[in-house]
Amino acid sequence: MFHSVYLYFKKDHPFVEAPHPTTLLANHVAETDIVALAHVYSKIPKVRTKFCFAMRQDIIEPDFLVKEFAPKGLTRFILWMIDKSRIIKILLVYIGGIGVKRAFRDDARKLLKQGELRDIVDSQWDKLADGALNGRNLFLFPEGKFSENGNLESIKRGTYLIFQRIANASYNYFNFTYDYISETKPVLHIGVGEYSRFPQDADEYTLAAEIKTRLGNSYVLTQGNIFSCILFQTDVKAGISEDKLIQKLNQFLEKVKSANQYFIAKELLSGEVNQLFQKFLAKAIKSGFLVRDESSNVRSTEKLATSNFRNGKDMRRRNPYLYHCNQLKYYVEEFDRFYLE
Repeated sequence: MFHSVYLYFKKDHPFVEAPHPTTLLANHVAETDIVALAHVYSKIPKVRTKFCFAMRQDIIEPDFLVKEFAPKGLTRFILWMIDKSRIIKILLVYIGGIGVKRAFRDDARKLLKQGELRDIVDSQWDKLADGALNGRNLFLFPEGKFSENGNLESIKRGTYLIFQRIANASYNYFNFTYDYISETKPVLHIGVGEYSRFPQDADEYTLAAEIKTRLGNSYVLTQGNIFSCILFQTDVKAGISEDKLIQKLNQFLEKVKSANQYFIAKELLSGEVNQLFQKFLAKAIKSGFLVRDESSNVRSTEKLATSNFRNGKDMRRRNPYLYHCNQLKYYVEEFDRFYLE
């Protein structure tokens, strides 16, 4: 599933602070985030408090797999057998899953017409808060959906509603930074934040802005996103020698390191950066995102400038360099300055 997984901490102690009642927050990139939680959970010291998390109510209802995927033939029979075993429901409930109805997605029009939408939504958040009040810590993806374009989606109101329902609540946060370029399987980097109290008297907009800023500033700098951002610099568009580009990369990385405020993947701190970047450039040339011209300069192509996609998944498939560059949106102004100095 993963080529490798690395964790990074803002403080010297390598563990995740999560005394009860703590809400853990993370960006939501892919289905594999659920598996990635195990790596975070293993870093919570002396785990005695169990966790709960929101999941789709229909996942634990009868015949979910058959209804969701509408398979045929042998696949239908296999999924039907899994449905009948109830193994999905048993496992998810065991690890703390709380089924909630997706009112805004599934039944919004019907419920709105009946005047029941607000009551249904409130009842679902009450259900999650009850899990926390009954001795469990709560885990949330505050975006409420996958952030498929490489950066964060807007923070949904649910985090604020939970904050209102749990007295003396605190939170911790972490960022799942996926590198889909460097290896055949994704390399997962997890930037762990700092234990904090929910700000007193904050409205939903202030709270959402604080959470988004903290998550956005916790992306890990990897060879996938740093090298990708270098490709979008103006001198690469115009054409630059490979030696000069490597020199500018090294100068840029020195400024990033000296700032001492970012999570930085270990390969960017090693003596192999130049070789890794040359390998990266060769891959980009082979796939048509860069060309080497008659003067042996490398420059970007129209393929790299492509920005018209059906959705985030289509972006990651057709222009993975733009996807990875988007991970550093919260750093872009400072990084542009580092590169140009």
